[in-house]
Amino acid sequence: MKRHLLPLFYALISMALFLPGCAHFSFSREQTVEQQRTQQRYDDAAIKTEISSALLRRSPARANTVSVRSFNGHVFLIGAADEQFRNEATDIARSAEGVAQVTTHWFPAGTTLGSADAVIESNIESDVLRMDPVLAQSVAVDVWGGHVVLTGFVDDKSQIDTAVTKIREMTRIRSVTSYVVLY
Repeated sequence: MKRHLLPLFYALISMALFLPGCAHFSFSREQTVEQQRTQQRYDDAAIKTEISSALLRRSPARANTVSVRSFNGHVFLIGAADEQFRNEATDIARSAEGVAQVTTHWFPAGTTLGSADAVIESNIESDVLRMDPVLAQSVAVDVWGGHVVLTGFVDDKSQIDTAVTKIREMTRIRSVTSYVVLY
């Protein structure tokens, strides 16, 4: 009789250990989604680093004419590179591991980064984006010759609409382009 109870005992112990794990999995979907977002941010950092490094290896002098952003595997190349380097940068981005899509935003040749652009970018980050924690964490700003480009993602379209309106009201802004998408 004892022989027949031992397998039953092991089965009950196994179920007791297994079921709480199942309950934890089913109740922690939110945590799993957040973990996926965190992992994607790490992947995006790796994508950005890979592309930026390749651009620097290709041409250190021209690499600073391209800003690289990556959100959920969607790469944005923003800047004022010459035609040849634009094509090279796009090819490099498309061939990088983990890249799902590449969007380019090129300014006319001769558009340069100036000290005023750094001030504008800083003002946008401190006066507009930091007022909303989601924007501060998930939206990037690039400014070239007074032209503002926003990339990233938000929970609610009104967040980015409000930010774009406030940015357009700032001085020395020539244009605002938003590539910000909803989660």
